[in-house]
Amino acid sequence: MEPQNVMDTAVQPVEAFNWRQADAIVFTADADAQRAIDGIGRTEDVHFSPDNQRLALVGHLDNRLLVLGVCFTGDGATPAVHLHSPQEVVSDAFSYPHGVFWIDDETLIVANRQGDAPILRVPRASPITAVLQLEPLARLRSDGTEQLVHTPGSVSVAALDGGWLEVLLCNNYANQVSQHLLDARNGYAVLGGSRLLAAGLQIPDGVAHSRDQHWIAVSNHDEHCVFVYENTATLGPSSPPAAVLRGMNYPHGLRWTRDSRFLLVADAGLPLVHVYRCEAGGWQGECLPIERMRVLDEERFRRGQYNPQEGGPKGMDLAANDRVLVTTTQEQALAFFALAPVLGPRDQPGTDADRPASTASTLARHVQGQARTLSALAQRWRDERIRHEAAMAEAGGVLAQAQCLVDQQQQHIQRVATSRSWRLTAPYRWLGQSLRDLFRAHTG
Repeated sequence: MEPQNVMDTAVQPVEAFNWRQADAIVFTADADAQRAIDGIGRTEDVHFSPDNQRLALVGHLDNRLLVLGVCFTGDGATPAVHLHSPQEVVSDAFSYPHGVFWIDDETLIVANRQGDAPILRVPRASPITAVLQLEPLARLRSDGTEQLVHTPGSVSVAALDGGWLEVLLCNNYANQVSQHLLDARNGYAVLGGSRLLAAGLQIPDGVAHSRDQHWIAVSNHDEHCVFVYENTATLGPSSPPAAVLRGMNYPHGLRWTRDSRFLLVADAGLPLVHVYRCEAGGWQGECLPIERMRVLDEERFRRGQYNPQEGGPKGMDLAANDRVLVTTTQEQALAFFALAPVLGPRDQPGTDADRPASTASTLARHVQGQARTLSALAQRWRDERIRHEAAMAEAGGVLAQAQCLVDQQQQHIQRVATSRSWRLTAPYRWLGQSLRDLFRAHTG
């Protein structure tokens, strides 16, 4: 994509943008599902399971998730949406959950703003709805000297060859995106992790693999843009983005369409979702949206905008072959919209549409990341050794000076003890000591 004349990166009021009203889908919900939605409180992220039959919604301040059953009906451009079978999920591993991603239809990973990233299995809803208290199957922790997992806020997972998984975490206040390799066949054992992206990021607040794993998009919150990277074996912390998407205030949630031609960006500081399209030649240069959809009315937006970074959509996902968009906002926990008016008709993809031909480049990228980590650790060890040797040399110098002083004092004592005056005064010293002993004996 060729660079374009872009708008000022400063924050703009909603009146400065051209937008179209999104085509709302009025969903239906069982009574218990609606009560659960109404009680979820402040939301952040939302994600459909791969089979599109379950929806996970984050309850950020209440340390819980809400999992809903979803039913899409109708083969037209605008399917009907029905929500049912609510499941409230709690865990001691939750600490202000912010991001969520389904790994498969029963397993998800949660990014905790004040914790780590646990993986949990959420069984299908039983006829009797109850709160699920779950223990993690595995966790991406903040262990080690690298502190890779630090204030994680967004997560994306991609399946690799051989049953391995790649997990990308936006570590919001560390200003970096980390990559983690997991073995799904072995209890999600962590095989390795390293920093992936860092240069130019100021509070990365959303991350998404394209479905073909050719691209990675990252919301750059404080820079008011989205970075799009080509997924290559050499991608690393100092790599620049292939494309910079502008024309937004505070980007948050991100989602690619299945064919990677469109990228949708939720703007937390505006009542808008921005739509970007890849032109011939791939994602490159600086880009502006081809369309903006308003997904929140003025009253709800203003009520939720207690600061310029809030009020708009946070989480976002696509379902039903990209025909349906779901959003979460401060004042509207769930809303659904038809995408055909913006994206056009969406053809039914084949079974291999979501998988790349090979994931070798991603695995090679992880090897490069581990090599960087080992190199950094080796340099840290060398630096520590140099500091230790310098400290030992300094301590040796101090010890040598102290020994020299002791030797001088011993020589002085020896000279005094062998002097003529010392020998002549010996009887007086003996007499003085005897008198002192006698006085103590008498007074005692």
